[in-house]
Amino acid sequence: MWFFNTNDFYRLVFVVEGKDTISEFTLRMVAKALEKYDYHTTVVDTVLTLSNAHDFFSQYYPDGVIINDFIVDPDTLKQLIKAYPMCKFYVRDIHSNILDKDISDLFNKTISYIKSGAMVLTTSKCVNQFKKTLPLCNMDPNRIKWAPDIIMPYPYFTIPHMFDREKEKFNIGMYVDDIGVSGNIVIPFLGASYFACNNRQPTKFHLLAEHEISADPRMKSIETLPNYFSFIKLFVYNNLKFENFLNLIPCMNVLAHLTLTNTESNFCSLGIRYNVPVLRSKKAPTFLKDKNLVDHESVESIATGFNRIYRETEFKKAKRLFRQNKWLCEYNSKALKMWREFLPHK
Repeated sequence: MWFFNTNDFYRLVFVVEGKDTISEFTLRMVAKALEKYDYHTTVVDTVLTLSNAHDFFSQYYPDGVIINDFIVDPDTLKQLIKAYPMCKFYVRDIHSNILDKDISDLFNKTISYIKSGAMVLTTSKCVNQFKKTLPLCNMDPNRIKWAPDIIMPYPYFTIPHMFDREKEKFNIGMYVDDIGVSGNIVIPFLGASYFACNNRQPTKFHLLAEHEISADPRMKSIETLPNYFSFIKLFVYNNLKFENFLNLIPCMNVLAHLTLTNTESNFCSLGIRYNVPVLRSKKAPTFLKDKNLVDHESVESIATGFNRIYRETEFKKAKRLFRQNKWLCEYNSKALKMWREFLPHK
């Protein structure tokens, strides 16, 4: 299993639906972001065969290959696994939210890929049912791993999920949406941890690409953007360190303007405009009630990274919304006092 470590190099290969479906912009952005964290990446076309696999295996031997949406034939995959025994092959089923009548088809596909020697990453809610059935087919139930839908990019690009070798817990960073025509991608970044076993939602950023902004006449300046489109939604849990997000922004060729979000959700959403946090949900899961949700280090990092650009009016709005969350009342006064100290003095 893979586990991200700043001292290690993990060479990953992403098998997607085809280079033509991925914009040059997105590939450039992903490459820059991953290079910052010592990843070596290669994107190959939909049809993965022994011949074209040899091209990138001969350049460097990857630690793992993620195959998107069952797009490689099981027989071909079996040959690849035999040819490259030191590499871990994963197949991700993207169409997992299926009707009951389709479960048998999904299970048959899962069986075929497990037989080929690959591990299957699934978002199917039937994963427990599959695990119970696999031993009846003389197969190891641990060959299938559950992975929540929200960290599964759709439809064009997949970045491997990183697992703790011992505890098999997910470690991921950002879920990025609305990047041109390229669909969604996942960019891992240092410091964020996501624990699938506790059903924790990952950090989620919506970033709007530069070419999308420039192509829209309504987006003439950064000041008009918040009125038109809230394009960063920041879902935060207590293990996030903001300095890592700030370090990642310069690597990506995107206009990352932080703004308030209007999202409706059943878990805690922190919208940030000029570094003022706003808790938007009326209901939040237990793990988000931890007082470490927002710590001094995070606030200081935000202030440093964005040169303390705040607005008094936004702060007042944030303060009102923040206090609406009764479950955080005992921590409100301390946190709001910290943020007020960062406001410019008049």
